[in-house]
Amino acid sequence: MSPRSGPSNGLGGDIVVRGEGFRPEQQYLCKLNGTVYEALSYNWTEIRCPMVAAPEGDAFFGNVDFSVSANGGSEWHNFVGGF
Repeated sequence: MSPRSGPSNGLGGDIVVRGEGFRPEQQYLCKLNGTVYEALSYNWTEIRCPMVAAPEGDAFFGNVDFSVSANGGSEWHNFVGGF
């Protein structure tokens, strides 16, 4: 996943998960700080997730949980250390 962190205002671009074998018939979801979002885009080697603003506001500093699902939310892959 990159970047490993971003600005709390959500204006840091997309969160990109790289790998292989992301198939087009799957439903990709991203979960950031407990809220589920649809992936912005995906292809064989990457999933793009939205980098959203922190609910705590621009002054928030710290990590939040981050995970992705390739099967509509039935199973999640959690990233150690979060985002």
